[in-house]
Amino acid sequence: GIGEEELEQVYDRLFRSDSEGGESSDKFGLGLAITNGFVQAMGGVLHIDSIPDEGTKVTVSIPQETASEHGCLVLEDADSLAPAGFFGFLILPNPRVRDYYMRMITHLGEGWSIAFSRVTALKDLKEWLKSAPLTHLFVGTSEYLGNKDYIDRLAETVNVALIRDVVFAGEVGENITIISKPFFGIQIADFLNSSRITAKSAAEPPEEASEESEKGYDGLPTVAGLDCAQGLTYCMDDEAFYLEVLWEYANGYEEKVTDLARAFADRNWELYTIKVHAIKSTSQMIGAEELYEQARALEMAASQPDEPFLKEHHPGFLSAYEALVKDLFVALNRNETDAAVEPPAETLEFFDFFPAGGDDE
Repeated sequence: GIGEEELEQVYDRLFRSDSEGGESSDKFGLGLAITNGFVQAMGGVLHIDSIPDEGTKVTVSIPQETASEHGCLVLEDADSLAPAGFFGFLILPNPRVRDYYMRMITHLGEGWSIAFSRVTALKDLKEWLKSAPLTHLFVGTSEYLGNKDYIDRLAETVNVALIRDVVFAGEVGENITIISKPFFGIQIADFLNSSRITAKSAAEPPEEASEESEKGYDGLPTVAGLDCAQGLTYCMDDEAFYLEVLWEYANGYEEKVTDLARAFADRNWELYTIKVHAIKSTSQMIGAEELYEQARALEMAASQPDEPFLKEHHPGFLSAYEALVKDLFVALNRNETDAAVEPPAETLEFFDFFPAGGDDE
């Protein structure tokens, strides 16, 4: 504590109380003087209560003022805005993740008094564009990577912001605004206020590429549920390499599905999470987006674990996985019995990883 006779001096620079060691103290006697200066500069008051041999209490009171009557997140022309989000997390089985994002989007929309539409699949976005106004589109990294050409074309008529995952470092279209995770409300407001395209009207859907231009690759298989363009993106547009990846994906089916089924039967959800994650990652890499989404939902459920969800959706996932591999074997001029054939020596083992734009919603 500080004696009563010293209290009036404690605001003086270089003053040191005897209770702090006087001249022999290694303190400079500047702490309270500097603090008091800051408090006074802000129009506040500093008050000291001290009892010798017990202790000292310093109370700082600083007045608050309203810098502006306007909110800190203000939209300049909210009536002209028609935003929407294209995010797969809206269908995730994990309620904590899904509800967190839903609350955030809902609160922003309510605070700004604007309707914030939401879609989870490209087909829903295309249907929306046929009849509804859209000025701004927020798109997740996985959704962007899976539909890059379409989203890049759409960005010519709609303001598009990519909510970029931390691990994503790929190139994006020149008209795409990047908002990196973690992000804050002020970044959303800035994007909505700095519109490159301002007209509130039904956006003109980008022209669909012709069948020839969508395929555009000689020798690649045509398989339902397989987007070769997306797969080539992950393979640096190297068609020969992509074919090797497809070959390895098909031949790895038996081992992966056996391990997954065993983990499911044993209710070993930790192992199940690892095994279904491997299928998820490789499915996204080859361009099997629907199977990727199913695997992602199962991975999230197993991490909880959400057993009712797993029991309901695991069989359907296995059927879809089997159907894709069978079609892929046929398209590659192989059949199911070829799965035991050794792959080419130059084929690489590289599959169990998180591809760029994977989950971290």
